[in-house]
Amino acid sequence: MAAFSRSYVSWVYNETSDWATWEPGDPVNVGDIGYFDRSLKFTQADTAARLLGNPPDVYQRHRVGRRLHYSSRYFSVTSKVGVGAPGMAAAEVTFVLKRGEGHVLQIGKGICEGLKNERELLEAAKRALIAEDWCLSWILICERTVVDGGFAVACRGQGASFTMGANVEPQALSHGVLAQVGLHMLRSDGHVNHWEFDTDSTPTFDRVWRVRPRLIDRLYGDSAEWVQPDEVYYRPGRSSTTPANIEAMKLRELFESGFSVASL
Repeated sequence: MAAFSRSYVSWVYNETSDWATWEPGDPVNVGDIGYFDRSLKFTQADTAARLLGNPPDVYQRHRVGRRLHYSSRYFSVTSKVGVGAPGMAAAEVTFVLKRGEGHVLQIGKGICEGLKNERELLEAAKRALIAEDWCLSWILICERTVVDGGFAVACRGQGASFTMGANVEPQALSHGVLAQVGLHMLRSDGHVNHWEFDTDSTPTFDRVWRVRPRLIDRLYGDSAEWVQPDEVYYRPGRSSTTPANIEAMKLRELFESGFSVASL
């Protein structure tokens, strides 16, 4: 399952430049603090509200429209149209996996939320790190996409298949049309994971901050490669970096954003 979840999260990142949640129907909030485990599943460990002592300042960045993404390399995709609601046709789209793994993501209408007091939170994270209250593997989520519908599918193995349905105008059946009308799962066969989104689902998030990886072993005072992610903290008694050294660092010297899945 670990390799399967890594594959899905990596695919979403390469497709959208956003981070994905392995259970994308679950909400991930702006200001959530946690870590990626070895399967790239995000695990919440703390919140910005606790760090600051009050809720973070969140604002709506922009609205998002429906989008449909799927990995076409190993999929065979067929469609058919039958009788649907009055004036509409019932479309069915079947995805059959020829080999390997395949993924589909439809993001419904929604909004992109962002964090206003980002710098304030990073300053608080810096203080918490010095106080041995910030895990060096933690990340801070500063943007998220919140949708009111859609779905995600991850499947593996030759012959795994699933069929999605939608009501469309009889003459219109294209990738763009299917992305706009929305699809729903009708049936599946084989090793298929499927998640439906509803209000407050968070299929993707973005603008993620973390301690720069090149600093972690130095701050931990030893190699942290095989230590559990939630057990790696600054250890002033073992580290060659003093609290005063950390205090003197600029935020972008200590933290980074814009890193990719390939760096994990």
